[in-house]
Parts: sequence; structure tokens; C-alpha cells
Amino acid sequence: MNTYYLNNYRQIISVYSCDNMGSTIEIVIIFIILGMVMFGLLIGLKIYNEFTDKDVWGDTDAGQAAKAGAEGAIQAINYGMVFLLVGLIISMVLSAVLIKVHPVFFVASLLVLIIVVVVAAPLSNAFIGIASSDSFSAEADSLTVSTHIIGNFPIIAVVAGFLIMIALYAKPGGGEI
Repeated sequence: MNTYYLNNYRQIISVYSCDNMGSTIEIVIIFIILGMVMFGLLIGLKIYNEFTDKDVWGDTDAGQAAKAGAEGAIQAINYGMVFLLVGLIISMVLSAVLIKVHPVFFVASLLVLIIVVVVAAPLSNAFIGIASSDSFSAEADSLTVSTHIIGNFPIIAVVAGFLIMIALYAKPGGGEI
């Protein structure tokens, strides 16, 4: 096999694989995941409350057990958002430690962080606006932890971004391993 084509292929793949800024761009992925989970949880809780108001559970023991299980699952997901957020940030910081990156990409990482904060602020405000509306206020009041996390997305993005950039660039040799 001709090694020229193999080396050329590896070079092309390394250019398009975003190895140099992988961890900084992952902040966007975290907020997409958390935002989708939170919006889904809020809408799911609204649907659940609509069924609960119509007393579809019945007066049987099995119906009441199912209702209690559903309410417990909703609260577990609410507090699970904290573990999801912390786990995703820790995994990003750990992967940032393992990425070889040249210090010249610091400016690009800073720009990505600024864009994430600029986009996270209106999305956070939009969620808070939806959650405080008459239709969803009861559901948002029962999801206090998740609503607090989504309300503070820009602050969390800045903290996570700086932790990732410290892990990326504060290595011996100025960021390169």
C-alpha cells in the first residue's frame, strides 16, 4: 500500500477533527443537552399535571403507587440535573487535560467562550420567561434546582469555560504536551 495516501489521509482527518479546540466547543454541547433536558422536563411535567388534575390514577392502591412513583421520578430528574451538569463539566476538564493544543488557540477559545455566553444569556432569559408564565409557573416552582441552573447558564458557562481553558493551556510547555 502506498504510504503517501495514508499519511495524506491522516493529515486531512487531523485538520477536520477539531482536536485543537475540542473541549472549548464542548461547552456548547453541554448547554444544548441541559437545555433540551430541562425544556423536556418542564413540558413533561405540564402534561403530567394535566393528567393528574383529571384524576386518571384512580382510587386504587396501584394507581396511587404509580402516582407516587411518577412524582418521585420527577424530583429525581430535577436533582439529577446537578449531577448531569457537574459530571459533564468534570468530563470536559479531564478531556481538556489530555488534549495537545498550541497556545495560539487561546484567542479562539476565548472567542468561543464569549459566543457561548452571548447565546446562553437570551436562552436563559427565554426559559425563565416561559417558566414564569401562567401556564408553566406551577411546574417551574416544583423544579427549583433545574430552574436555578438554567437561570444561571451564563455564569455557569463562564466558570466552566475558564476551567476548561486553564486545563487546556496551563500545562508545562505553555499548553503543548
